[in-house]
Amino acid sequence: MEKILVPFDFSVSSSWGFYYAYELAASIGAQVLVVNMYSPATEATYSLEKLQANAPKRKQEILAHLKAATQRPISSANDTSVTVTYDIDYGLKDDIANYAKRQKVDLIVMGTHGGDKTTSKLWGSNTSLVIKEAHCPVLAIPVGSTFKAAQNIAYATNFDSKDIDSIAQLAVVAAATNSTVHCIHVNLFSETPQLAEGAKFEEQLKANFGDLPVVFNVWSAHTVEDGLEIFCRVNNIDILAMLTHDRSAWDKLFGEKSVTRAMALRTKLPLLAFHE
Repeated sequence: MEKILVPFDFSVSSSWGFYYAYELAASIGAQVLVVNMYSPATEATYSLEKLQANAPKRKQEILAHLKAATQRPISSANDTSVTVTYDIDYGLKDDIANYAKRQKVDLIVMGTHGGDKTTSKLWGSNTSLVIKEAHCPVLAIPVGSTFKAAQNIAYATNFDSKDIDSIAQLAVVAAATNSTVHCIHVNLFSETPQLAEGAKFEEQLKANFGDLPVVFNVWSAHTVEDGLEIFCRVNNIDILAMLTHDRSAWDKLFGEKSVTRAMALRTKLPLLAFHE
């Protein structure tokens, strides 16, 4: 993982996203690209001619604001280990996924209002749209979340064959940050435990990640949300990761009755979403 994109709109949540990304980049030797999506038409009621004429000057002003709003902490003001670059791109917030693809970034880190009691406050932003459309993993950072050098990362699995690829990406980050990946499957109390599937999946993990910090766990609960929440709380999980496949899978994961949405509302855990 070499390049991390941080969309920045000067909100408190985007600041949390930047500083989390900064610490993550420092721990794995990545660079950070900060972008502000600039849409002149949203800034004033001037004529189109005046807006176009003023755009170059305004972009320079936004660049100065970006640098001022994302300064290194005073305690690490002389630290130059993380390269931070800036860009102002024309477009709306929902253009972030396309921008990320053009820039060939490896990860998008976005601040969110995690833990809010209303879904509109959490998912009414464009974070969910970016997760849905992005070509790379997206890490959603709720306000209040802080990065730790050694973390416990939970990966929710339903024994999908594509999980191995996602876990491989997580394992690389985990090894670099002295973290552990906990693959967790929740068996529903109302259904027969998937013992054989679990044993087979554990063997796959051992075969692929024998030398990496990856462990397998099984939990039981009335709902997947309950199981994940309890597991994350008991085991001091710092990041919850999930895989999305296609649009129908997206709706299941992030729709009104989704496990991921419910988890995001019930906890302040950063959420890492993978695509196939």
